Amino acid sequence: MAAYGIMPQVANPEPNGGIGGETPATINRAAGWIPADPANPLNLPYLPTATNLPFGGGTVIIIVDGNNVGVDVEGNKGAGVNDLVKDAQTFSNWFGLAPITSTNLTVVNVPGETPADNTNASGADWALESRMDVEGVHLANQKANIIVVQSAYGTPYGPWDAVDYAVVLGKQAIAIGQGPVVISMSWSAGAGSPASWQAPLMSHFVNVPGIVFVAANGDTPGGNPGVPCGFGTVVCAGGTQFVRDSSTNAYLGQTVWHTNATTGTTGGANLGAPVPSFQQAAVQNNGVLSAYRNTPDVSTIGVNTWMFIGGGWGAAGGTSLSTPIMAGWIAAANVSGAWGSVAERNGGLARTEAGSAQQFSSQTVLNKMYSLYDSTDDYLTSFLPITTGNCGSQLVGTEMVLLNAGPASPCMGLGQPLGPGGLSVLTREVRLRQPPIH
Repeated sequence: MAAYGIMPQVANPEPNGGIGGETPATINRAAGWIPADPANPLNLPYLPTATNLPFGGGTVIIIVDGNNVGVDVEGNKGAGVNDLVKDAQTFSNWFGLAPITSTNLTVVNVPGETPADNTNASGADWALESRMDVEGVHLANQKANIIVVQSAYGTPYGPWDAVDYAVVLGKQAIAIGQGPVVISMSWSAGAGSPASWQAPLMSHFVNVPGIVFVAANGDTPGGNPGVPCGFGTVVCAGGTQFVRDSSTNAYLGQTVWHTNATTGTTGGANLGAPVPSFQQAAVQNNGVLSAYRNTPDVSTIGVNTWMFIGGGWGAAGGTSLSTPIMAGWIAAANVSGAWGSVAERNGGLARTEAGSAQQFSSQTVLNKMYSLYDSTDDYLTSFLPITTGNCGSQLVGTEMVLLNAGPASPCMGLGQPLGPGGLSVLTREVRLRQPPIH
């Protein structure tokens, strides 16, 4: 799991202000998904509701989690935890999002498996993880249908059957006209594992028309990211932190989420996988890392975000949060007909030209995102590069490589993708204060 924990709980967070923690409004505005108010840029009063959101309709986000996430397939509560659906409803209602109901949030088991208690043998709490997953997806894509697949095993010991079942469900959704489908996996396994360990697992992540895999890069600074993030058929998400003015609380941009030597977003290269063709040009200046699969591909908020977990509010995060948010945005950005011609050029999450769910896949999304990097104009209208901070260091052979931030870096990837609104006013102001890219 990639969750790094939860801050002390409070009675209720400020709905719109990013005070004490980020909110759906502050997160979506920084990524260009909702308009900034140029007359009052420090006040964040507006978040579109489902009735006027043009994006997300028909999309399906399938979350792969472990053990009992808080509600079984009969609707009974999990062992000792509050109901997942009720927590998500409280989160949604407080922030004025579209309602969470039994029709847009479903929890299923892998056929033939019986989930265990909500805490696995290593003490990792899937109740916390699942709430960040559901609430993260919903804040990014209010119109998505969310399916949570419970694995009977805790990561990293055996989530692969759950991934396979998520693919089955995704194909079924596409067959009945839903989609596109994104499978969100906010966990990682086998950090630093050799190619021989990874090879048998690649069959679970083959490129599937209509489906995109999104996974978490991990919450330990330094290299050696695990899988599935390290595979070339998975969009890998890293974590950022918002920078705010200490006096006015104004949003100033984003930096690497790096708390200390042991807590922060993972970066670097998967030394068990060669660099994929779509990434070669972008990472050619990354030294010895350029021969390998660099992760993450994209990054977004990974710290200090308000969540409703276990019956109370707290500020939580990790790439466990970055992942479902990115999954929600990718699905919303790829709805057929959702983008106009200007937004198609300005959107960093890049729907395929045909706009068909059948032509949407991890490969098409990755190919398009990295192709935007080849053009400075397209890149700068599609991404907010994260240029400050680092992700620790990675040992490659005998060389210790510092994982600095920067465009197409082995720390932040391409950066924060911008939604089909292009640059929000606040993001544009941040961009103007940054140095040239390339």
